[in-house]
Amino acid sequence: MLAVQTPLISIVIIGRNEARNLPRLHASLAPLEARWPCETVFVDSASNDNSVDIGRSLFDTVAVLSPSPHLNASAGRHVGVSLVRGEWVLFLDGDMEVMPGCSDALSAHFSGNESTKGVVGIYVNRFSDGSTRRWSPAIDRHGCVVHFGGAVLLPIEALRAQNWDPRFYSNEEIELYARLRQSGYCVRRLDCDFIAHWTASVSVRRRLIGNFSPRNSFLGKKFYGVGQVLRACVVEGRLLNLMRWFPEPFVLWGAILLSPLLALALGWLVAAALLVGACGFVIRRRSWRLVIVYIAFLPQALLGWGRFARDWTPTTAAIYRRKVPAHRAD
Repeated sequence: MLAVQTPLISIVIIGRNEARNLPRLHASLAPLEARWPCETVFVDSASNDNSVDIGRSLFDTVAVLSPSPHLNASAGRHVGVSLVRGEWVLFLDGDMEVMPGCSDALSAHFSGNESTKGVVGIYVNRFSDGSTRRWSPAIDRHGCVVHFGGAVLLPIEALRAQNWDPRFYSNEEIELYARLRQSGYCVRRLDCDFIAHWTASVSVRRRLIGNFSPRNSFLGKKFYGVGQVLRACVVEGRLLNLMRWFPEPFVLWGAILLSPLLALALGWLVAAALLVGACGFVIRRRSWRLVIVYIAFLPQALLGWGRFARDWTPTTAAIYRRKVPAHRAD
């Protein structure tokens, strides 16, 4: 029998048209399910393939979201939180899989009773052209990651107070983490390969153009997420909190907007120094790759501002549950 203190882990999987990927993801959960009691929840965003049928054959609970032009990843996670019973919730996308190398580190985390700390590991991005790239979230001076992606393990007590906001097409992790940090929660990094993410390859040219223009962008409607997050934080009085915990793009934007004035008043060397300093700030805290991404946030913010549906909430068209939940540790 499991010790009383062994936590129940709820695994929330989101996706749309992930029929090909769900069996692979499900198979990757075996090491977790062998070590801890688990429940699995799949939230489907109105797929038009047979994702729901496959999900019902694999997972304990399947929720199907009602069709809407506003459906997004955050909406799926938001609904998933309302369906779970576990003390911890692991969020995954349908095109991910859990790698087996973090089990010991997770055990140490649970045994340390760090209830106010979430967990991420190293993300391994596997691209359709056969290449891979590992992403290890940076850590701040408090030992917390400065950012996490869609795969994260969080305590349910944090999510009951600060759930995912379902109104954002993208960048929902940034907005959620700002609220979590303000409430005293921290996400730690495990130094092991935790999640593999299968994703399409995008050329450098297409990625560069797609970050600055919504026309045929590889981002799709995710292009508008920055503007939605920014408008919500302005309208709802959370902008200063967002700037406190996610200052990098604001520092860069400020430097870009001020540099022409400084060039006119004090000379181009002063303006250049300001821009170099802002870029160095981003590189030191995040990554050199994100300098271009954060510059692109400016047009994304402007064009996404009007796409914010303030009163929209997701609804479920159907919820399927197994009578006897499967995948339990003995």
